[in-house]
Amino acid sequence: ADGPNPPNSVSFTSTSDTSATGGSGTAADGITYNSTPTAKWTEATDPSGSAIEIYQWVVTGAYGDVYTTSHRKYSGYSEDTEAELNSMSDGAYKLWVQAKDEYGNWGNFSSGWSFEIDTVAPVTPTGLTNPSSTETPTQPALTWSGGDTGSGIDFYKISLSGPNQIVVAYSTDEQLDANEYAGDELADGNWTWNVRGYDLAGNEGEWSSDKSLTIQSITDADGP
Repeated sequence: ADGPNPPNSVSFTSTSDTSATGGSGTAADGITYNSTPTAKWTEATDPSGSAIEIYQWVVTGAYGDVYTTSHRKYSGYSEDTEAELNSMSDGAYKLWVQAKDEYGNWGNFSSGWSFEIDTVAPVTPTGLTNPSSTETPTQPALTWSGGDTGSGIDFYKISLSGPNQIVVAYSTDEQLDANEYAGDELADGNWTWNVRGYDLAGNEGEWSSDKSLTIQSITDADGP
């Protein structure tokens, strides 16, 4: 007899699919820093009406075929519609699920669901640079060097400490590729700023070293 129909949806639980607060990573993008994530799937159905006895889940590489034994990296069984995956190495994978009914008939596997484990934080930014002009505008373009070796940078957080105030800002999508920030208007005076990166998995990088910045608005510098 034919086995159960496969689950039609596979994903991580919301607490397993991590992302940084305020970033573009979502709880459904399949990118996480959790190396033992919990996967979930919709309940399988059996055309004959038989009860589902157990599920088998299999993890392959990103380009693996679940029906090729050598492609299988991790596997396990669950009586429920979720399971904690084995402690996994960083990398890109696919997750497949099949069900067995109460009479021992195995169904086909679901489509492979792509996901990524990334436990490595972005590199600490270096090369912090201020505008070259001595008459620094009140919205200076700040640049740095940074990056991420895993899931990719989601955004940068910039902290600026100046005359009686602290400004915390975030890079926009347009500024991301250029590793730059030009946003809040800053008061004249001496400032210190630094920056850190967050990746799509939600890993938080270290703060860079501090960089000094003097704001002297062009209007004031020109004088009367």
